[in-house]
Order: sequence, then C-alpha cells, then structure tokens
Amino acid sequence: MEDDPNTVTFRRLLKPPIRREKHLLRKQVQFAMQTKRTVVSISCLLMTLAASCATRKFGEKSTSSSASKLDRIASLANYNGSIICPQGAYAEASNETEVQDVIKLVRGSGKTVRVVSQEKPHSYSTVICPTDGGVVLNLHKLNKIIAIDTTSSVPTATVEPGVRIIDLQEELHKQGYAFPVTPDYNDVTLAGATATGAHHSSLSLASGIADWTEEMTVINGKGERQVFSGKELDPVRVHLGLLGAVVQLKMRIVPQFKLRFGVSRFDDSKLSSELSQQIAGAEYAKASWFPTNNEYVLETFEKVPVTEKGDSFSTTWTAIPDTSILGDLPNQVLNASKFASCTAEFVRTKTFGGFFKVIDSPRKNPVGFSHKMLAGNCRGDKCPWETGTKSRTVEVAFPLADFPKWVSDVRSILDARQACFINGLYLRFSKASKGALAQAFQEDSAIFEIHIVQNKEPGLEKWSDVYDEIVQMTLAKYKGRPHWAKNSTPYFVKLGAAQYPQWNDFEAIRTRMDPDGLFVSSLWASINQETKGESTLPTAPNCAVTRSCICSTDAQCGSGAKCVPGGFFQDARVCRK
Repeated sequence: MEDDPNTVTFRRLLKPPIRREKHLLRKQVQFAMQTKRTVVSISCLLMTLAASCATRKFGEKSTSSSASKLDRIASLANYNGSIICPQGAYAEASNETEVQDVIKLVRGSGKTVRVVSQEKPHSYSTVICPTDGGVVLNLHKLNKIIAIDTTSSVPTATVEPGVRIIDLQEELHKQGYAFPVTPDYNDVTLAGATATGAHHSSLSLASGIADWTEEMTVINGKGERQVFSGKELDPVRVHLGLLGAVVQLKMRIVPQFKLRFGVSRFDDSKLSSELSQQIAGAEYAKASWFPTNNEYVLETFEKVPVTEKGDSFSTTWTAIPDTSILGDLPNQVLNASKFASCTAEFVRTKTFGGFFKVIDSPRKNPVGFSHKMLAGNCRGDKCPWETGTKSRTVEVAFPLADFPKWVSDVRSILDARQACFINGLYLRFSKASKGALAQAFQEDSAIFEIHIVQNKEPGLEKWSDVYDEIVQMTLAKYKGRPHWAKNSTPYFVKLGAAQYPQWNDFEAIRTRMDPDGLFVSSLWASINQETKGESTLPTAPNCAVTRSCICSTDAQCGSGAKCVPGGFFQDARVCRK
C-alpha cells in the first residue's frame, strides 16, 4: 500500500537537515498543503524548511484549521520564555490513533519525542524538551472530560490529557464535587501536573496531584496502548513523560466542600519547633519565612460545610499589577539595590494576608468553595509573567524529620552572609507519596521554594549566591529532591537511588515501556550521562550566569564575580560579586 504523502513529508522532516534548492522545498510544502488526508498537523525542522514554512511561535495558535498545514516554529519555549528547547519538529494529535501514528513514524528515526498537553507548557525546567532535533508532540486538542462517576464507592473523573484543572473543577462543581488538590495556579493540565509531581500543601491528606490518580492510559514507545492501575500504577505515578504519551487519566474526586482561610504571624524562633505541628493541624496549610525580619506568616485553610456562608475566591494572580509600561526597570532595581530588596521583604512581611475577593464572609477569614480558595487564575490571558514581572524559581523537598536541622543550617548560611527574600522562603508540606519519583516518596516532606526576580537578560541577581548555597546544601546534605518542573538542569544531574529508593525499579519499567528511548528528554539524558561520568553540562564562560552549570572557575560567573565556596556550606560552589 502506498504511503500517505503527508507521512512521507513527516519522515523527511525527521532526517538530519541537508541542503535543498528553494524551488524543490517550495514544491514539497505546496504538495503537503494540498493533501486533504493527514495524520497530524506537523511543523518542520527550522534548518530544513526555513525558506518555505509559515512562521509562528511555539504556543501560538495556528491560523489554519487544516490539519495538513505545515508551520515553521520560531522557537520551542515554555509559557514565560525561561526555557527554550533546541530546534526540532512539532506535531499535534487529536485522538489516540493519531498519537500512535506519530510515535510509529518517529520510531527508528533516531529522534526523540516530548509530549506536552498545553500550547504553552508551564514547566520551568528542560523536562519539556526533547534531545537535540527531536519532536514536540502537543496533545492540547485532547481536552475532553470523558466521564464523571459519582455512583461508585470511589468517585472518579476520567479526562483526556489536555484538560486543565480549572476546567475539571468547574465541571465537578456543577455536580457537587471537587478535585481536592491543585497548585496555586490552576491553569495547568492534569497530565502535566501528574507527570511532573505538582502539589499543594497538606499533612492531612495527600497533597501531590499524582497521588489522586486511579488509572492511567499510555501509548508506549512501541505505539502500544497500556493501562496502569492498582499497585502497578504506584511506581509510575510521577513519570516525567518517559513512559510514552498519556492519553487518558482517571482521577479520584470528593464531594464539594468549603474552606475558611486564616493568616497568623509568628516570631521565627518558633519555626523549628512549632511549624510542622501548625501545618498538621489544618486541612491545608503553608508558610512564608522572612528570616531578615525574624518572622514567618502561616496560611491555613480550615474545612467547613458547604452550607457555611461565603463565596470568596483567590485573586493571587490578578492582584499583581501590570508593570509592563516600566519595562525591565523594577527588576533591575530589586536586583541591584540592597535597600530595595530588603524593603520589599519588610513590606511583604508586615502586609501579607492572602489575596482573596471576599464575598459574604469576614474579611480576615474569607470562606469559599474549595476549588476557588486553593488556587487562582489570571485575568484572561494576561498573567504577571506577561506584564513585566519575570522570575526564576527553585524548589527542593527534603524529609520533614530533618526540618529543624535544615532551619538551623539556613540560619547559619544567613549568618555568614545576609540576604533578603522578596517573597520569603515559601514553605509547603506533603504527606508521604507512593510515586517512585515523587518529591515526598515514602516520607512526609517539607518543601521550600524561592521566587527570584529576574532581569530580562541573564544575570547574577542580588544574593543569588545565598539562594544557590541553600539549594546546594539541601540537595547534598539532606538528599533533597528538586521539583521536576522547576529548577535549572545542574540541580538534577546528581540524582539517583540515593534520593529515590525505587529509582532502578522505575528505570526498569521505563526501558520496558520505551526500549528505544523514544521518550527520553533532554533532562533525563543529562541525568543518565552524568551518572556514567559523561557530563553534558557546559563549561563555557558565563554558564553559571545562565544557570546551565554550577561554577568551577571565575570565568563561568561573568565579569566582576568569582566562583567561591559557600559561606557556611563549604561544598557549595557559588558566584559572588
């Protein structure tokens, strides 16, 4: 049987770029665009079809409804432009058959595939990137809620990978149900959130989204459909997209409930001895530690009946003002001035009380439905990172039992070199997880996060050496587990069985599901090569400034900075001006 012309075109895209005459390229593209029957909408490799393809940015909706239109992608980037993937091909699929067809076409080409489920993926790490020249397969069109079952002993919702948490929550709410965990930002998809270990904060219930998965359907590296459920699901709940393309998820749901928010301030002398008990005493709870001001702010969410008066909701992402008219100036000021950074921390410490639109409930203790209180969204498509507010994020989990010692070590780092934290050290907590690659695998965990204001051009932010020392200390001394969708690549390369006891078990399942390494990401390849002593981290000047390496020479820190040991944790290597 003769191949579909579009299939032939896609196969050519997977070959290494070679020189072709422009008129031949033009004929090829015109022929493909005239084809009515196609498997998926595919963009071409930049170097291969640069002379002939329409141009659009990654995440930009195609202006054509024709599945046979070929688009040139100007860049492969995440939602805020902080991660740029190597040039490669792009494909979309609208159903399982199309997913299988793409996998079968790519298999044997020597290329890898990374599956995303949104037009603008929300990961801060290279977990979204294929290895050089690979294919990004976007499943954002698979966005249907297939079924909501409230009659079984375990109520569930079955969804396609492109369903956003906010969409599921709104549909469940109509039926008197809710999905009980979500990141602070709920515009992420269920598939992406489970794959990368996204979470909320609770020691009363499982706070990892993946822990609420009942069943997962995957198209593996051989193009075969496989369903995980029960105990066989546990090792792969957090899977990083390494098993194949997830095409369906069944998630546990609960009857809808309301939450009452509360905020309290404490002297941070009580942080080590009391915070974990305070967290455990609430349904959901989190804290922000402001060490320069010797305080921490505790946020709690108390479960109340749905009959409780109140319809308040989170405004976390709409309360941030649009600063785009000022360009990069606010970020430059905060990163250059000790006074500006420390003043910002002081103001945050004294004024923060949560961001809510309070309706029919006390202003200090707003009440609202669970899904509206735990997370928020942006105003239309305008999010802070699109209106002048840029940042990078580091996040690492470690055993809750080590929290008092960790706090003491952080104090020692700050005693050696003072630093200010504009948003504080954001502290969240998680019950032990069953997922082999989950941050809280097998043990209750504390999770710290630092949001760092970032200039438009890469640079060493004010006190970035302190932030980096805290991260390196947590990874090395406490066997820390970095969030897979955050952090820069150097913080992942030393990971293995020391941090994740079932690492080798997961790897055995991965190689069985994907024997040819079709779904290996740039991040996973870096981890594995480092394990073999074949580091892929760059050593060029300024690599520590772009966070693509941990410095070993002054040249890697850029002009005016030196690569030095940490002020307290001497094994750390940081850039200091």
